[in-house]
Amino acid sequence: DDCARNGEALIASSMRVTEAKLHLKHDRALAAISALQPHRSAIESTRYPYVISDMAVQLAKAHLAIGDLGEAEARAQEAIDITRPGENTEPLAEAWRVLADVASQRGDYAAAFQALQRNAEVERANLDDIGQRALAFQLARYRTQAQKLEIEGLNQQNELLKLQQEVTKTAVQNARLSILLLLTVLGFAVFWALRTRKMQRHFQHLAQSDSLTGAASRPYFIEQSRRLLEKAERSGSHAALLIMDLDFFKTVNDDHGHAVGDEMLRRAADCCRDTLAPHGLFGRLGGEEFGFLLPGQSSEAAVALAEQCRVAVHQIYYGEPDSPSRLSASFGVATTADDGFDLRELLIAADAALYEAKRKGRNRVVHQTRRRSDRPAANPVAANS
Repeated sequence: DDCARNGEALIASSMRVTEAKLHLKHDRALAAISALQPHRSAIESTRYPYVISDMAVQLAKAHLAIGDLGEAEARAQEAIDITRPGENTEPLAEAWRVLADVASQRGDYAAAFQALQRNAEVERANLDDIGQRALAFQLARYRTQAQKLEIEGLNQQNELLKLQQEVTKTAVQNARLSILLLLTVLGFAVFWALRTRKMQRHFQHLAQSDSLTGAASRPYFIEQSRRLLEKAERSGSHAALLIMDLDFFKTVNDDHGHAVGDEMLRRAADCCRDTLAPHGLFGRLGGEEFGFLLPGQSSEAAVALAEQCRVAVHQIYYGEPDSPSRLSASFGVATTADDGFDLRELLIAADAALYEAKRKGRNRVVHQTRRRSDRPAANPVAANS
């Protein structure tokens, strides 16, 4: 405040940003916001981009810490917009990191990965800038010393050998420092590359698997099923598609709560994974519906495997110990022998069989052997999503 009253607005602004950083370092996000928010206009009036962007990113980090994702995103984007094109500053890198965390908490892993890539690019460029400035400093220092030696050599010829020895010694030291600095920069670059690759694999895993049951995610299941069907068609082998839907699952959630419902989903998925996953691809299509693509399985084998899975699911109990309820599931089976290798057609057939299983009373396996020409037209959203 004394600096601000004495007309030193830039110094006062820098000190307030430093104060906010100290609060964040000790997990005092609200204190950091209080240190900066009342003085935003004063800091912005300095028109010093680095300090303004640093203020914005500290506010973004503070709002992220208290769970205010919208404000955190807005302040991080403000820090990015303020930074001049071509500059690679620490606040810019931190802003991209905040956007990655915001996207990750919202479940937008693609955006999170892109933001992390930008974060890594800025940090690598920042390290390169630091290395170039350090090398330039060493070169300038070397030239200054060389000029000094030349002047002293003109005035004191008798001390030339001694001065040359000093120059040689200094040059060797500078070379060692330059090599050490270069190795440090390379080390940081390798570290960030490995870290980025690890995070990329992590987000790829999140995109390919269902976090609750561990089954393949719906998009990944659809993509891999098409590939397996194309491979089966080329090799002349058959495959089967099963769709499982837990019976009366809404009642489980309504009567016992979503925690019990989630546990039933996990246990049912574990049962089917043990029975069916070794034979093919296992994925969650949505809600309480799961899909299984079984390459190389005949219709009889597919029905038998589905029946094993149905029996296993029916052994799952939930509710009060003195009056437990049993979980059940219905299965629809479709095969390439009956419905061809087009995933859309298989999903239509399996869904129709599942509907028939529900109509007949649930807790059963149904395989309809109608050919494609015998079925009415349908528009399965699952095959296109």
